[in-house]
Amino acid sequence: MSDAFIEFGNLVSDVVTSYGTDSDQRKRETRAKLYRQLPNSNMKNTPLTKIVMSNPGDSVQNPKFEWGMESHDDRYVQPTGAYESNTNLSDPVDDEAQASGATIYLKMAAADARQFVEHEEIEVRALNATDDSAAGHQANVHAVVTDITINGANSYLTLTLCEEDTSKALYYAFQSGYSAYASPISTAMPEGSQLPWNRYREATEHYNYTQIFMAGLGLTGTELSNAQRFTEQTYERYWRQVHDLFNTYIERAILWGTRQKLTATVDMGAGSQSVEQYRTGGLRWAFTNSDLGNNRNVFNIRTTTTFQDYDFSGKTWEEGGYDYLKLMLLYLSKKSGTRKQMYLSSEGKLSIMNLFESMTNVHVEPYTKDKWGFEVTKIIGLNCDLELIQHTDLSCNPAWNRIAFILEPEKIQWRSKKGRDMTVIRSAKDLKKKANVEDGFAWRDATKEGIFMDGGLLFDDIDGMAMITNLGCDFASGT
Repeated sequence: MSDAFIEFGNLVSDVVTSYGTDSDQRKRETRAKLYRQLPNSNMKNTPLTKIVMSNPGDSVQNPKFEWGMESHDDRYVQPTGAYESNTNLSDPVDDEAQASGATIYLKMAAADARQFVEHEEIEVRALNATDDSAAGHQANVHAVVTDITINGANSYLTLTLCEEDTSKALYYAFQSGYSAYASPISTAMPEGSQLPWNRYREATEHYNYTQIFMAGLGLTGTELSNAQRFTEQTYERYWRQVHDLFNTYIERAILWGTRQKLTATVDMGAGSQSVEQYRTGGLRWAFTNSDLGNNRNVFNIRTTTTFQDYDFSGKTWEEGGYDYLKLMLLYLSKKSGTRKQMYLSSEGKLSIMNLFESMTNVHVEPYTKDKWGFEVTKIIGLNCDLELIQHTDLSCNPAWNRIAFILEPEKIQWRSKKGRDMTVIRSAKDLKKKANVEDGFAWRDATKEGIFMDGGLLFDDIDGMAMITNLGCDFASGT
């Protein structure tokens, strides 16, 4: 059989491989190689599955697996006061220019103070939230950290000013209507210094479950023995359908899966038994989970009145859609990436294409190929490059027509359970002797074949991705 999906027979037909050998790694690498080699025409309905499964990934030993997700280090804090004396921090900086070399005490929370080290240069800047022309807006001054005092909410940095505070940043930053930002620049260590006790950023721990995916092919002995109906080509077609179904299961788990641990009753052939059942969480779960995305990047256009301080109240999609997408990509690209992919329905894609049709500042390129070889429509002129990928599942299901995912697919990773990566279960039959049947727990006048895999998903970064509902619809009235 020449089709690539039949080559899955090269995978070890064994539900559990041995520990302490290379078989687990070989199996993962074989699966990744086969998915990379599969023609995109075979995978056009399940592009995320091809991308995720083309990477061998690591294996895990237990159904529950954990990983640490490090968010981008923003490297700034918001101090709560600037003082000329550290005695009870009760002498705030007044409306005067502080001299170069002056000692100032910058108050902040303990967790914020721990992000700084001695001899580090920092910038303190004042921003006015409502009036860019206000007297002290963007006033700033640089200083050096000479000491750090940890005392709960009254923690503070002892600063020596590098320059005269002519803009009075240390005064304006803490007035009504202003916000204060302290940003570490870099350390300039004196000669003979010891290595500092620097920041240690603990990754946030998350967990997911592995899930058992199966897709089966059952054929009766009568069907197999019908030489007119059952041929080599028929068998290939059946297997193609099995593999398509298997890929659809994975694709939908990537998009919609919910992390869950349950118990189920299964007939083991000698009576029913209660066993554990696990589901792996996908993107929708990750975006909404309180410990992971916490709905930060789930957006419903119909209920949106303001976004990124821009008022969309009462605007139609035609009036506000461009600004919304521009601000959305600005928001997402702050955290990661200058290239995003939007997986959306044909209806959602049309609503975006119509929006950009008459715009001269946005260029819609003809079909091109992305790095994985899929056809995409590339949008140039937003805050980062946006590649539109029309997703079959989102297009065909009326419930998902107005849903879109903005993703960086390489940040979605697969973790197979050790020894239980993708396996093809084939019956011991010769198609030229179709009456042969397989053995099993109980003999039947039939064969049963299929694909098995046990694994789960993890996400490197959620803040750079998003889920949008009601794409192309009008914004909320705000009344």
